[in-house]
Formats: sequence, structure tokens, C-alpha cells
Amino acid sequence: MTDFKEWLDTTETSIEYWKDELVTEALKKNKTYALAKRWLEKQKPSLDGNFTASPSEAFRQNVVKAMFEQAIKEVTQLAMGQEVPDDADD
Repeated sequence: MTDFKEWLDTTETSIEYWKDELVTEALKKNKTYALAKRWLEKQKPSLDGNFTASPSEAFRQNVVKAMFEQAIKEVTQLAMGQEVPDDADD
């Protein structure tokens, strides 16, 4: 069971790393947060509806989709954290 726990910990660390890479890539490839968010949405894989998927196929589909969804949330939070310019009411 220790090996399994280590695998889970390693996998969780890898998922977080690659999610961060998705955010970085989206921001590098696009000039605005809105475009970065749209880019991530386009890149996000859709589930194929295969309900007979093996555990590894189901894991891959669900984890990758969740990574993209979390990356989209982070880009949105970055955008929402921007200050409104003083001249915004002009």
C-alpha cells in the first residue's frame, strides 16, 4: 500500500505541474486573458462517452479534463484580479 500512496502523491504533484504549464502556455500564446481562456477551452478534450472505458482510460480522460477546467478557473481568477484603471468611468 505504501507504493500506491507514493504513486498517488507523485501523480498529484504531476497533475498540478501540468495544470500550471497549461496556464503558462495559454498566457504566452494569447494577448488577453479572454483569449487565453478561449484557447484553453478549445484545447480541452471532450469525453467520448465511452462508458466501458478501462480504469486507465477513464482516469486519463477525467484527470486531463479536470486539469483544463482548473487552468481555465485560474486564468479567470488572474483576470478578475486586475485593477480597474482610474479612467474606467470616462
